[in-house]
Amino acid sequence: MTRLCAVIAEASPEKIPENVQKAISIGADIVEIRLDYIHGIINTESTGLLSDIILQVLKICSVSHAGVVFTLRSFSEGGMVDVSEDIRFGVITEIINTLLSADFKDYYIDMEYSSLENFLVYLQEHLPSVSSVRLLRNVIISYHDFFMTPSEDAIIDSLSKMASKGGIAKAAFFCRDEKDVESIINAKQALREKGIRYIVMGMGELGKIIRKRAFADGDFMVYGSIGTETAPGQLSVSELVRLKDKRNM
Repeated sequence: MTRLCAVIAEASPEKIPENVQKAISIGADIVEIRLDYIHGIINTESTGLLSDIILQVLKICSVSHAGVVFTLRSFSEGGMVDVSEDIRFGVITEIINTLLSADFKDYYIDMEYSSLENFLVYLQEHLPSVSSVRLLRNVIISYHDFFMTPSEDAIIDSLSKMASKGGIAKAAFFCRDEKDVESIINAKQALREKGIRYIVMGMGELGKIIRKRAFADGDFMVYGSIGTETAPGQLSVSELVRLKDKRNM
């Protein structure tokens, strides 16, 4: 069943827990914390505050039986902070350590396909107790193209390679015309038939067509906003809840 994920893109860390609660009350069953939107996320002074906020989020999600995705998006793929990979990896590794210490199981880490191998090396060096194979089941391996949509075959090939790493293959493409929309729809059907866990989204006005089909197409997850839109063409959580309810009638 497709999960409805509310994207929490909040600059103030203190406001994150209340936004998580709001998203769940609207109908989201999983939330994404966009760490790169948090003001001062990279400052060492914010480490303690961030850990406290994460624990609050985990408590809310645990009580509500909701999941959580943590994303510190790279600048090259649309992230809000331009820092080295080691700094990004360090923040994410600390979050993984917090998740494991709290014994919270319904979590995912979003990592760009282009950074995945380097991240796994970093993780092995700094958190050797974590099995990469086990962790990858909880990794959303992502790719974003803000300018175009490749061919149907190219989409299938790319996401199949991403999924072969052991995680969930996620891609977002900018839809320029109806042909792009058709390519994505056909590629998703092929991925579904191959038994691949995938998330494929369209960006731009035409990309909304793809997002509206997520429940019918069996995507692993669909993302919606509760405030700040983090991708062109992103629907609100409320809109997605209506689509989900309509499908379940």
